[in-house]
Order: sequence, then C-alpha cells, then structure tokens
Amino acid sequence: MSRIGKRTSDPGFTLIELLIVVTIVLVVIGLSAPNLRTAMDTLGLERAGRDLAQCARLAAYEAVQQERTHRVSWDAARREFRIFVADDSEDFVRVPGRTGRAWPLHDQVSLEGEWSSVDFYPDGSAQAALIRLQNSKGAELRIQIWPQTAKVEIQFEEAS
Repeated sequence: MSRIGKRTSDPGFTLIELLIVVTIVLVVIGLSAPNLRTAMDTLGLERAGRDLAQCARLAAYEAVQQERTHRVSWDAARREFRIFVADDSEDFVRVPGRTGRAWPLHDQVSLEGEWSSVDFYPDGSAQAALIRLQNSKGAELRIQIWPQTAKVEIQFEEAS
C-alpha cells in the first residue's frame, strides 16, 4: 500500500514551523540588543564606582590601622587606580601585596576629579573629594569623600 497522500501520525515539526520559530527568536534578539548594550554599559559604570569606593574605604581603614597617610591615585592613561602609603620620608610608595594591586577601569568608563589622588589620614579624616565616573551613554556616578570622617558615598545619575 502506498503512503503517498496519507497523513502519518509521526510526531515532529515541519520545516515551516521551525523557520517561523527561528524567525521569532531572531526578531526578539534583534529588538533587545540595544537595551542589553545599555545595561552592560551601566553595569560597567556601577562596577567601576563600587571598585573605586571600595579602594577608598580600604585606604581609609589602612591609614588608621597603620597610622600612616594613604593615598588613592588614579592614572587616566593606564585606566587604573592604586593605593599608596607614605613612607618615613613622607614620599608615597605603592602598597605591597594584594592591597596595592591595580584596580582597572571598565573600557567604557571615564574618570575625572579635581585632583588625580585623594589622601586618607591616620586620624580618620581625608582630603575632601568629588570624583565623577561617566559611561559612553552619558550616565554618571559620583563618589563623594567627606573630609571629617573619610566617609565614601556613591550617587548614581541616569543619562538624560
């Protein structure tokens, strides 16, 4: 008996059904890609802000613990920041070990401030500073360092 013209009860999908599903998936991915890029830029900015704030808090803690002035310094050309400590001659040298490692900036983040460093003192105070981080989409994150307490605050502003 010939099977031509008879429907079979074999389970499965037709080629047209698979093409429709693939097309729908590709359209959804295409529509969500710009939002995904914006989200990744925002996450990079937030990570850079958290890292810089953590670095500043660590420098403030180490300054009190070691009774020596510590400095967080950033290098725009290298796109990184580090912690330095004052030696006996009051020159600043890189902190040894993991604490003195380079903290890299995310590729899409720019950093600007009034100075290229902030000092933290053994008495628990700090040099006042306002550091601005900005991503390629124009969103901005501000890190405020209060002089009397060396408190580090982060403020995030969406791009307008």
